[in-house]
Amino acid sequence: MLNARLILLTLFLPLSFACIGYVTGMYLKEPALAVIYSLSGAILGFMIDYVCAFRKVFKILLHKVPLPLILSLLSWWIGRSISNNYIGILAGICGAIIGLWLNRIMVVSFRYYKIRKRILVLVYFFFSIGIIGLFFGIPVFNLFLGVLAGNYLSIRVTSFYRGNKEKIRKTFFRGSLFTSLTILFLSLLSSYIALFDIDHTNYLLSLIHVNEMDYNKLALFIVIGSVLLAVAEFAITMFTAQTMLSYWEHKRKRYLSL
Repeated sequence: MLNARLILLTLFLPLSFACIGYVTGMYLKEPALAVIYSLSGAILGFMIDYVCAFRKVFKILLHKVPLPLILSLLSWWIGRSISNNYIGILAGICGAIIGLWLNRIMVVSFRYYKIRKRILVLVYFFFSIGIIGLFFGIPVFNLFLGVLAGNYLSIRVTSFYRGNKEKIRKTFFRGSLFTSLTILFLSLLSSYIALFDIDHTNYLLSLIHVNEMDYNKLALFIVIGSVLLAVAEFAITMFTAQTMLSYWEHKRKRYLSL
């Protein structure tokens, strides 16, 4: 049973990214690009799987990536805003280098799976906003954060509540509920803003080859879509957390039996 769940979880991101790449390429009417995007998406998905499957690698991701990534994106945005895209890229590279330097002198390694919940909320919310902004306000891509959140929860409970099934159940439920409420809030917020930005709304409608839509129908579509995304995010986070907890416990038992 565990092997089947692990296979399903392992294939989720590569297949999802591959499908997104294929649809993007076909939308651009470039079959060759569709193949390239699909393969790139699958490779990216397997890379994320690798990161999640090894606790040390996952810890490095939490420890070393956020500060350079934040400074790089912020510098790129500022450089692009005040000048042009080339200056933005140069500023982004400089921001990443500064972030790596600050990592060495400021960021002290600590037990990342015992961070206070309020800090976790801020970090998750920041990256959720970043992803929804990166994809022009389309919240469907935020679903993939549920995999990372679920993996983090599975490791966190082994540090706090190993063997306490009731505490683990509550932690998984609250974490999954938080990720689902986050995507629900951001979906409704981005949609509300889009409704008052006619050009942006028309652009999004053109992506699905819809010339115009009644605003009442559009609002209903947004609400239903947001709720479905929230339910899916809850399921993804919970499934990942439960599966990875079983995986960590299986590895621990094998290690102790040696």
